[in-house]
Amino acid sequence: MAASNSTTEEVPAQLQAAVDSVCAEPYVLAVARPLHHSPMSQLFDERLFDVELRVQGPAATAYATAPIHVRLEFTADYPKEPPTLTVLSILAHYLIKDQRPGPSFGQHIAQTVASDASGSTQATAVLVMDTFMAMLKTPLHPCEDCNGHYAAMADAHRSRVLAIQQYAPLRLNAELYSGTWKREWFVPALQRAIFDRGCSREALAEVLSQEGEGVFSFDMFTPEFCRVFLAELDHYNKIAEEHDITTRRPNSMNRYGVIVNEIGLEGAMDGLQALVLEPVAQLLFPVPGSRLDHHHSFMVQYQPGKDTHLDMHTDDSDVTFNVCLGKEFEAAGLTFCGQLGKGDHRQHTLQYPHKLGRCVVHLGTRRHGADHITSGERNNLIVWCHNSTFRSSDAFNAHQRAYQRESAPPDPRCVSYTHDRDYAQYKDVPAGVAASAGWCPPHGAEFDPDSME
Repeated sequence: MAASNSTTEEVPAQLQAAVDSVCAEPYVLAVARPLHHSPMSQLFDERLFDVELRVQGPAATAYATAPIHVRLEFTADYPKEPPTLTVLSILAHYLIKDQRPGPSFGQHIAQTVASDASGSTQATAVLVMDTFMAMLKTPLHPCEDCNGHYAAMADAHRSRVLAIQQYAPLRLNAELYSGTWKREWFVPALQRAIFDRGCSREALAEVLSQEGEGVFSFDMFTPEFCRVFLAELDHYNKIAEEHDITTRRPNSMNRYGVIVNEIGLEGAMDGLQALVLEPVAQLLFPVPGSRLDHHHSFMVQYQPGKDTHLDMHTDDSDVTFNVCLGKEFEAAGLTFCGQLGKGDHRQHTLQYPHKLGRCVVHLGTRRHGADHITSGERNNLIVWCHNSTFRSSDAFNAHQRAYQRESAPPDPRCVSYTHDRDYAQYKDVPAGVAASAGWCPPHGAEFDPDSME
């Protein structure tokens, strides 16, 4: 899942030696991507290097059920500064948040170094990986609370893997799960851009269209692939009901659909992200899209009598890809407004009509909502792509804190009954919906009528 356009640079010998030492450990199954210069170096103004590994969790634990994909990120100051560990697989563990171990992980490493009888004062790559394996086996700081949290999350992880394994022999189309994306699944123009021209910036620019400020689209899948993929998801829903396989809602707002990562398609979506989504994100959004290393991938379904629309919101993603899989439907497009935190974030920018096989791309922080469907059924594959290194950066944190005062009264098309505390000032609250006690906009950032005088 590393970036396709990373800069070529000679790898320091001491870093390669560190990686070789890690790879000699018995829990390392394979190198998923060799040590290379990180695409995040420019963002952090440092020389950073990555290696991606597939490791086997400790035996007789929930984490031994499937290989785990991790990344070690080194600075040129290694070993004075230990590598950062990021978990690229979906892994439920009480110490992991936003794909990285919490503060107690680093504290445990520091304590281990301090008590090292050999006098070592450095946290090596092997120590970081050994500590990761130890936290998969047992709580790093055993206590009643830690033991309970560890057991609960380990059970959740085990249940997820078992549900995937339960469905595996009942799959409709095994090709979809291979992780290899076939040329003929993509429309001809995108085929040429991907497979013949290596997803170069020039090739991608030729297939992309700008719909409006910060919103782009391109034809992605053929109608036949949309039919096959949607048939698999419909089949899963049927099998899950018949076999009592536990399923979760796609997200906090949609009630109908499938989390495709939860049915065994995580590896396939990893492949799609590396092959197509990341190069597109790098071109359109160079900082948040510089490296996509994780995703929440799901199908949403709209039809009368079920989910008919989706209230205005932003996504829990850095870059969102949303491709229409069909079926026949009327209306049910997307309404886009401004960028989260900007003075015009509740101003209307464009109306986007869905088209079979076409993908719309935008930052997760762009406010948008799904329009009411009037007839038929619309299904969309949505990939919320994450850049964990960007999310740990000062640039991301500064953006999260910044919120400009609104420059004009909000457009009624852009207010949210779920999130906006002032919704009722601009629009009637829908029947059956409680008046919002939301947070948006933050106090002091709402439009000031006196500013118009």
